[in-house]
Amino acid sequence: MDKLYFVDKVSPSINVEKQRFRNFPRQKKTAYLGNELISFRIPGNMANTFLDPKFGLNLKGKLNLLSITNAASSSFNLVLDKAGVASGIKNITVKMGGVSVQYDEYAVLQCIMKDLESNTLYCANQGLLLEGLKQQAQGQTLAFTRDGAAAQTFPERATLDFCLPLHTFLETDQPIPLFGSAPIEIDILLQDASRLGAYQFVETNATNPTVDNTVCNYTELELLGNYIIFSDQVMTEINRLHGGVYELHSTNWYHASDTIPAGQTTFSSNVPISVSSMKRILVSHRDSGKVLATSRTLIEGAPSTESLSLGHRVNQLKQWNFEIDSVSYPTNPVRNVNGTTMVGGPMFYELLNADDKFGSLGSSGSFCCGSGASDQLQVSRTPFTLTQASSGVPYGAGFNVGSYISGYNFEVVNHGKARDMRDGISTTGSNMNYQGQYTTALTRDAVIDFYVQCDVKLVLDTNGSNVITYIS
Repeated sequence: MDKLYFVDKVSPSINVEKQRFRNFPRQKKTAYLGNELISFRIPGNMANTFLDPKFGLNLKGKLNLLSITNAASSSFNLVLDKAGVASGIKNITVKMGGVSVQYDEYAVLQCIMKDLESNTLYCANQGLLLEGLKQQAQGQTLAFTRDGAAAQTFPERATLDFCLPLHTFLETDQPIPLFGSAPIEIDILLQDASRLGAYQFVETNATNPTVDNTVCNYTELELLGNYIIFSDQVMTEINRLHGGVYELHSTNWYHASDTIPAGQTTFSSNVPISVSSMKRILVSHRDSGKVLATSRTLIEGAPSTESLSLGHRVNQLKQWNFEIDSVSYPTNPVRNVNGTTMVGGPMFYELLNADDKFGSLGSSGSFCCGSGASDQLQVSRTPFTLTQASSGVPYGAGFNVGSYISGYNFEVVNHGKARDMRDGISTTGSNMNYQGQYTTALTRDAVIDFYVQCDVKLVLDTNGSNVITYIS
């Protein structure tokens, strides 16, 4: 462990020590494939010890692209989806005592976060990602090549080192006590390899190969974090100030999904998420035909014809709004001015970051996004596209990779209130619906993913159960 000491020179017994820790998967395997579970455990009953919130919890390891042929000359490439290596995480489950919180479709949320660019820690840690500027895309790429020999030509191109921050309710600005009786357990379910991104295979006169979970693996996996360890004298004073009861405030994400059948032009989807303080909601619309199967066959010499499965969001929404107990948010539906050629993608950014300053309003009082007046927000239906050349470098045009997101910031209804567990609005016992209209009838089912962010509170009572409880 790396150690860093802070010592009071007047009273040497008053000090704090910070230790870096590395946890290894409990499965004790050398390599992990798609759809496999990885489990980590941070022990409890650690006297005077807290989890450092500034460093957080990070998953470190290597992602390796493996060959799908033994031919002497071949090329097999993978361009990762928008969230980079985080696209490889399907679900995360965090357990503490009787608390179990699951993050479903975690990779889809990370792709949304990338498009929002609202999480600076996440963006800074990823390096080269799909940006969607000027109708071009560039992303993290892996390549397994053989050039006239059976041996791999450039092994370093087939391996990607990564260190990913894990975004859960354990991300808080307060140290998390680890001296409770229950450990923290983190289970990570890996994404199916076929959904990691876009593949391309090149080999003359080859049989079309199948992409399944054997084409990628993860090795050298570790969970990284920092412990903060106080001396007995400091801990006695901390415990006296808290009275043995430690309260921590954080935020969390809850997921729900729905499917809108083909042929529909209007829709109303129930969002079955009950929380005491909903801060905001994000909604992803995906064409069901782009949500890839767990395995797929590649056509030799041709790039992957599917759009990116996780980050693909293109739908011709004409208008939408949220309704909670018959109250509309926003008051008037958000609508697209020119829904046949444009989609009002940036308006969600305004809703999330500019409170109720909606910018341009149409004659109906609804928020306008389209190709009209110059002061209106506007974005193309295909904000960026993806093509792979034979070298595996993505550029050009052709694959219709969209970034449309809808959403709303519910904190705007609480202007002037103190920041507490009531920053947002309560959905407890309420009926919440997401409703809207398409410009034309859906040709295929639409997959809708809802992500609700809410305030949560963690409480450790060392005078009682000595187990962290979770309140949302």
